[in-house]
Amino acid sequence: MTPMKAISPVLRLAVAVLAGGIAAGRVCAATPPGALEACNVVWDSPSTGSLGSMPAGNGETGINLWVDRDGDILFYAARTDALDENVRPCKLGRVRVRLSPNPVAQGFRQTLNLAEGCIDLAFGTGEDQLRARAWVDANQQVVHLEMHSARPFTVSAAVELWRTEERPFRGPAGDEQREDHAIAEYPQEQRRIYPDTLVTGESDRITWYHRNRVSPWADSLRLQQLTGMAGGGTDPLLNRTFGGVLTGTDLVRRGDHELASRQPVKDARVELVTHTQFAPQAADWTAAVGSRVTALAGTDRPRAWAEHRRWWGEFWNRSYIFASGSPEAEEVTRAYVLQRWIQACAGRGHLPIKFNGSMFVVDRVYDADYRRWGGGYWLQNTRLVYWPMLASGDFDMMRPFFEMYFNMLPLSRERSRVYFHHEGAYFPEVVSFWGASLNNYGRHEKPAFGAPTEWIYSHSTRHHYNGMLELVALMIDYYRYTGSQKFLRDRLVPFASEILLWWDRHWPLDARGKWNISPANALETYINAWNNLPDVAGLRWDIDQLLALAPADLPPELRARLRAMSAKVPDLPRGRIDGEQVLLAVEPPLPPRYNHESPELYGVFPYRLFGVGRPELDVARATFAHRQEPSAMGWKQDDTHAALLGLTEVAKDNLVQRVRAKDPASRFPAFWQTNYDWSPDQDHGGNLLRTFQAMVLQETDGKILVTPAWPKTWNVTFRLHTANQTVVSGRREGGAWAGLVTEPATRQGDIVLVHDGVPER
Repeated sequence: MTPMKAISPVLRLAVAVLAGGIAAGRVCAATPPGALEACNVVWDSPSTGSLGSMPAGNGETGINLWVDRDGDILFYAARTDALDENVRPCKLGRVRVRLSPNPVAQGFRQTLNLAEGCIDLAFGTGEDQLRARAWVDANQQVVHLEMHSARPFTVSAAVELWRTEERPFRGPAGDEQREDHAIAEYPQEQRRIYPDTLVTGESDRITWYHRNRVSPWADSLRLQQLTGMAGGGTDPLLNRTFGGVLTGTDLVRRGDHELASRQPVKDARVELVTHTQFAPQAADWTAAVGSRVTALAGTDRPRAWAEHRRWWGEFWNRSYIFASGSPEAEEVTRAYVLQRWIQACAGRGHLPIKFNGSMFVVDRVYDADYRRWGGGYWLQNTRLVYWPMLASGDFDMMRPFFEMYFNMLPLSRERSRVYFHHEGAYFPEVVSFWGASLNNYGRHEKPAFGAPTEWIYSHSTRHHYNGMLELVALMIDYYRYTGSQKFLRDRLVPFASEILLWWDRHWPLDARGKWNISPANALETYINAWNNLPDVAGLRWDIDQLLALAPADLPPELRARLRAMSAKVPDLPRGRIDGEQVLLAVEPPLPPRYNHESPELYGVFPYRLFGVGRPELDVARATFAHRQEPSAMGWKQDDTHAALLGLTEVAKDNLVQRVRAKDPASRFPAFWQTNYDWSPDQDHGGNLLRTFQAMVLQETDGKILVTPAWPKTWNVTFRLHTANQTVVSGRREGGAWAGLVTEPATRQGDIVLVHDGVPER
């Protein structure tokens, strides 16, 4: 890939000074000894409820586990693809494991063992100690709970369900509108919650499932004038069946919901097999999950445990950042590691990570199925989970995000044809996982309108188009980092082509031959604005980055169209504040504000037109200084912007503020407070990861900028990925480098050491 433009002269000088001159000691690819263990979470007392749970998972199946004061081990189980009739991600159920005699009375210790990907439990001491290990198999959809004691004990394992009867759908008092706002695809009075089904007649297991007997899919297409898509499509909710099978070592059925030991034992095992399937008949699902249970019975469990540990070892070794030198540095490090754990536990499923709690919501205000903003995907929120996965090298976890939106492409092309009568693909900002518009589409009084897009109830998202451009930008970077020709050919080129075709066809030209982008929102903050900065910056970035691809990477007809489009992109809106030139969120006049974002800084991130090593750094810094909504909470991005502008102290202070914003009701230190969404807030955590990475490593036009916003008093050991399939590893202690290497070694000459945005000499 060829760089878009030459790097700035001051960085070019630094490269010349440093090329070949960095003393590169050996930097091990493995995490430093003891560093990961120092981030383990250890509790010496039981919890009082699910708000005291620890998360674990394998990317598709996740659990929230805690031990209560009676010594019972409890966990909620979830899957990323367990969606009910109301398009809600639901828990599968809750499992309670009871040990007798009560082991917690003799002492207790619970440890999140990051290196091995499990939760360790120790009850009592000495000969009376009972040890347990809970892990969600990295390679199978199985939750394991293994127990051992030198003294005999008995075990019972029960499934606890709360969807036990049909009832009207209602959210909790005070939040009902927000739940309705997110998932209303058919009228409130028609929405119901349906019960789970418990399979009877089994002797050595408990099998249960939830099966969607109705679906809003066809109604959503009819309401949105997209009925032509229904004929050739398959309802993605109807007959979706999800649940599990609870089994165990020498356990027998005792009642409808419980298994129990035949006799006291010294070793016991409880296992939960999870499964989701589109099943024409319920018997199809039970047969499929039954075969998985049979296969589990023949599993070599020591080998499965070894392969599980191997997966987690490879995960932790693919990238890391460990900072020291102050309590704040260690605090940020631990938060970074735990947020990566949370992402890995939920990031390899059939559907993307939910920004509003991931799989790890609990019974906070209603039941464990509830989350504010429901089951829809806001592109502006979801993308924050995925940007940091580039530097982490977690490319496997990015694929569910890309695949969900790519699978929406046919519907989005049809929507553009019906709504706007032109080519290209149009994605609303808020969608169901199959691509239908949300935000109470068509549910309120219909305004006088031309295009059906006016039926989107929320004015904050009605003309919010920027997510389409940012998704293209993220896909471009995915290709730049991985070099995957298959992804380029099968995903990036067809997707970007349709998105940019929509932008080309949608806007009229002004007298200068530039697009007149109006009405369009500047994110959710300025409504029906003119030539807003996020859209202009996104167009400029995407087009230039695509044109910078090698000639063989881009079809000639697409390259020609992009060149023609490049001439139509408006200038970035600019102005002056207190005598300083700044970027503006929109072309004047400025409309009223409706939200609390900083659209004027979208030229810094996600579209990196400005930043360290790029032109007009002073303009971008002045824009940051005059931003209207300073904050680094939730989806606000001050800390990321500060890091990309080389504002070290601002980035550090905001990052420390972010890592301390844990949910006060939750025991787990990386369950972030609700902010604007729901806890654990994954926007908040995603920004945390992105900022910490950008403080250590940035990439500008083919040059690798190391420590561009790193506090001089902090030590660091890191391994991060960057463009062109490059990994950079380094260790800096006491202000001196003990090692700094690139893989491949040919990129060593591209390294530039930077501090506060200025090259070191």
